[in-house]
Amino acid sequence: MKPKPFPPLPPRPPQITANLDWHPLTNPWTRSTTTPASRSSLPKPSPFSTPSSTNPSLPYPLFFCSSKHDILALDTVGLLKAVDVAGDWERAAILFEWLIKNEEKVEAPAIEVIVRALGRESQHSLACKLIDSIPLENYELDIRAYTTLLHAYARSSKYQRAVKLFAQVKAKGLQPTIVTYNVMLDVFSKMGGSWTKILGLLDEMREKGLEFDEFTTSTVISACGREGLVDEAVEFFEKLKSQRFSLGTVTYNAFLQVFGKAGNLPQALRVFREMEERGCSRDAISYNELIATNVRAGFCEEGAALLDTMASKGITPNSVTYTTLIAGYGRAGKVEEALSLLHQMKALGYIPSVCTYNSVLGMLVKKSRTKEMLQILGQMRSDGCVPNRVTWNTMLAMCGKRGMEQYVSQMFVEMTNCGIEPDRDSFNTLIAAYGRSGSCDRAMKLYEEMTEAGFCLLLQLTTLF
Repeated sequence: MKPKPFPPLPPRPPQITANLDWHPLTNPWTRSTTTPASRSSLPKPSPFSTPSSTNPSLPYPLFFCSSKHDILALDTVGLLKAVDVAGDWERAAILFEWLIKNEEKVEAPAIEVIVRALGRESQHSLACKLIDSIPLENYELDIRAYTTLLHAYARSSKYQRAVKLFAQVKAKGLQPTIVTYNVMLDVFSKMGGSWTKILGLLDEMREKGLEFDEFTTSTVISACGREGLVDEAVEFFEKLKSQRFSLGTVTYNAFLQVFGKAGNLPQALRVFREMEERGCSRDAISYNELIATNVRAGFCEEGAALLDTMASKGITPNSVTYTTLIAGYGRAGKVEEALSLLHQMKALGYIPSVCTYNSVLGMLVKKSRTKEMLQILGQMRSDGCVPNRVTWNTMLAMCGKRGMEQYVSQMFVEMTNCGIEPDRDSFNTLIAAYGRSGSCDRAMKLYEEMTEAGFCLLLQLTTLF
């Protein structure tokens, strides 16, 4: 059943003032002066609608329509190639969309051109949207185009669509390349619960005489790590060694991650030492995995000590390194150590990512250190770091738990004004805040509306009233 649309947003409370240079309710990331009502009345252009360079007021689709017969008389495939060669993939996408709507049947070479152009620019979602609007089963493309499209489906999390397309490719008699198989290994790896299918693909590759490369081996081992298949990962890895396969850094890092996710620090250390013994260079990812394993085991100090080891080896830490340690200190309740590491990170010239800031903010919320949380939010703004859904949910939690329930509705509105779609955690926080502030009717109403909209809210309302 198709979910119902979101219920109306809760009303905005009266404007709040505070003696702070910046308050989280004064949203620094939205600069538009239009009201939500006026924004809803604005026209919503097509994602393919781009102004013409010769007439900015005339969208390209209208220009195409006014010259329809002239354009269709041209070599449309050549025209698409020319636009792509000129480096304008956006106009190529607009032209292709227009051709879909105005030609009886788009030529297969035109599909190959647009798939490759959008794949090169990592416009995976757009490529999927365009291709899904045509009956692809009626076409025969080259294997390179199919592989690029499979990759687009994988990056867009359309795994079932990728599996269906791969079956069509083999039914057409085309021979998948090593890259095609690697993409499908990645698809099954991310789908989860597909270990037998991964083994089947590996058997197919052997039958066709395709030699595994490092992407093949690392993808298979990473799939084991996601599923917690430690024994299977060890068996696959040992078989590679027995076959004298050249194991590189990427494969070892994937193997290291398997033990890291399983919380097996001794085995992770063994793999880390084996890399050095076999002359396999260890990079920042290798150290990040070992640091993460130490942190999961509760050895934050040992993980932090690896920063000095990295420096002595000439390996530069990155934001992932610091974020892992900061999150570990946060889980251990060591707030001062986490904040010190954040300051050290910035002093060394590293720009914290949104994940770094989210770890710090979540830690401060749990400790009710609201003033420091506001300071961190100010730093986040000055660094130009745009908050994501996790950031907004953390700010909602701050308003909902720390005696600021009257602010939570406005925070929710600002979140949606930033284009962030609320998730289950957002609504749970909002309902809980209403309950604690005594607005039981509003909490129950929102709960009922979200349940009808298809959300599964894991909230015990009886504990709120």
